[in-house]
Amino acid sequence: MPLIYSLLWSLCLSLALAIEMPVYIKTPSKVTAGETFQASLTAEVHNGGTRWVKFFRVYLAISYREKAHYFYDADCHLIYEQSLCDASIEIAGDYVSLNDTPFNVTIPPTVGPSGAHYVLTAQIHQTDGSRYGSSLDSEVFELIDANGTWSGFQTEGLGNTLWGNDGISCGGYGCVKNCADSLVHAKNQTQYHDCANNCPGVSIDWSSSVGGQPTASRTKPPACDITATATATDAQAATDVRETISATQMRSPTGAAGSSAAPSTHSCSSLLSACLMPLAILLFLRW
Repeated sequence: MPLIYSLLWSLCLSLALAIEMPVYIKTPSKVTAGETFQASLTAEVHNGGTRWVKFFRVYLAISYREKAHYFYDADCHLIYEQSLCDASIEIAGDYVSLNDTPFNVTIPPTVGPSGAHYVLTAQIHQTDGSRYGSSLDSEVFELIDANGTWSGFQTEGLGNTLWGNDGISCGGYGCVKNCADSLVHAKNQTQYHDCANNCPGVSIDWSSSVGGQPTASRTKPPACDITATATATDAQAATDVRETISATQMRSPTGAAGSSAAPSTHSCSSLLSACLMPLAILLFLRW
């Protein structure tokens, strides 16, 4: 019986890894640390009413181990707020569509060593700090001319991401790693918390339930003024949709039915659930 369990588990993982997952952010294949480069984001994000959406945040995800981009988790933020008021962005009543939306980022050399260990991720946020929809990833890219090092928490065990990416700027990430290496196992966790929040560009709310950022009141964002880059009709449309709330079922940011704005995909979690069902039945019968 243990052999059957192992075979089923291996099959499930192999199937999950074989699925081609979408890439929403375009980046160069090689990026020089400390130099600004342009990336672009294309996705249609569905998550119900859009009245409160305000900006998207761009993070850097880092992995010591080689793995596919969709297994990366954000470690620090490169852009804290990138406005959704852009001619390339459509804010409809129940989704946000980003159409090759450009943004510029600079990756500090201190985030880690050179190599193909990095992914950009983006996340739409609402005015109260809550997240709208799923995160959007780039493909893994190579960072060159970096001078950072791996920390113990990154190279040991499976937990290789520090909590609090919404409160950690990438400029201060190297400092937070040093705090983690020296104090994360201290009996008094307050020492680590204080050390991390004394790093440059770092302000983690340890009581926050999402990403380490304090939540605010949910307020209606100001109307977009994009007349310089769009027609008056486009600007009015961006304003009008703020008044519409349409409750829809939460789903991943794939293209809408009949749309090719983003590639369709299957969920790894759904596939694993289907694969693990017979394993669960065998376990039940075993006991």
